[in-house]
This record gives sequence, structure tokens and C-alpha cells, in this order.
Amino acid sequence: EDLSDLRTRKRVDEAELAETHRAVWIAMRNIPPIQAEVVALKIWESMTFAEIAEVLKVSPNTVASRYRSGIEKLNHTLAWLNREVHYE
Repeated sequence: EDLSDLRTRKRVDEAELAETHRAVWIAMRNIPPIQAEVVALKIWESMTFAEIAEVLKVSPNTVASRYRSGIEKLNHTLAWLNREVHYE
């Protein structure tokens, strides 16, 4: 491998990553907003179910249910990426 091969591979990797990010955000916009909200708070804001429940004024069990449903829908929608979303 020479330097030009590495540069090309890096551009391809960056393009694939950008495509993945776009796909995730499109998928997020296509799940119910109450599920997308919980998924975003849990994954990107690193909030616990209890913290999300307090903010949304619902029970932690409701938050967990919305999260599971949202993740299942995202996995289904994003199956073409050949990876599943695994967040606990």
C-alpha cells in the first residue's frame, strides 16, 4: 500500500460514515416522535431511564418501553446497514 491508497480508503470510510449518519437521522425522523425523543436522550445525551422519565413526566417503565420500541424500529429500518443498534 502506498500513501494514495490510504488516502482513498480514508475518503471511502468517511463517505460511508456520512451515509450511515444520514441514514440514522432519516430513520429517527420516521419513528414516532415520543420514541425518537427517548432514543436521542438515552443515546446522545447519555441520560438514564429515570432521568428521562423525570424530564418527560412519565414513568421509567414507559420510557423503557418507548426506548425498546424505538430501537426495534430503527433496527428494522436500518437492517440494510448490516448492523444492529445495541444500546442498553
